[in-house]
Parts: sequence; C-alpha cells; structure tokens
Amino acid sequence: SYVAIRGDDTNIAVIDRKLNQPVARLPNSQNVNCIALKPKNEEMMVTVGNDNVISVWCSRDKKKRDTQYLSQFAYA
Repeated sequence: SYVAIRGDDTNIAVIDRKLNQPVARLPNSQNVNCIALKPKNEEMMVTVGNDNVISVWCSRDKKKRDTQYLSQFAYA
C-alpha cells in the first residue's frame, strides 16, 4: 500500500509502506492542501492546491492525467 505526502517544497512524494521507500515524486506548481488516493487503485491520486487546480495523477508513470481549474472556493 502507498501513502502520499506533501514536502516542504511544492512536490508530492508517494511512499511504498511495505518497502518504506519513495516510489514517485510528483511536481506541483503551488502548495498542495489535500491529497486523496483511490482506494482500489492506489496508483491514481487527486491533489488540490493553492493554485485552485484539481489534478489527477498516476504515480506509476509520474504523469498528470487531468487538470480542472476551480473558479470559486466552496466552504463546508
């Protein structure tokens, strides 16, 4: 299984919990506020950052799959 963490920079690190090793480093243009891994496919991940961008990533090939720009914030 994997865990994704935000570093002190704008990058996201994906760590293999069994090996206790990083398996991917994903660049982001601004600080990341939220990271969510897809439960049945932990290679897929969604991030949201200070740049008002929602990004869908594949950590296996370290590529961004989709980007959506938010025009407004929604507060719960």
